Amino acid sequence: MDRLNDLGKALNGAKILILGIAYKKNVGDMRESPSFELIEILRDNGAVVS
Repeated sequence: MDRLNDLGKALNGAKILILGIAYKKNVGDMRESPSFELIEILRDNGAVVS
């Protein structure tokens, strides 16, 4: 959110792509990944997350 603000862009309506949400390197298990919390926060603030 801070980086978008630095660029003069709003988080609301921003398109954000999240890559590599697995919790550990080279492991496909994403059950405990903190990325899901980040995605939820971004969506709650109006971002379009893919």
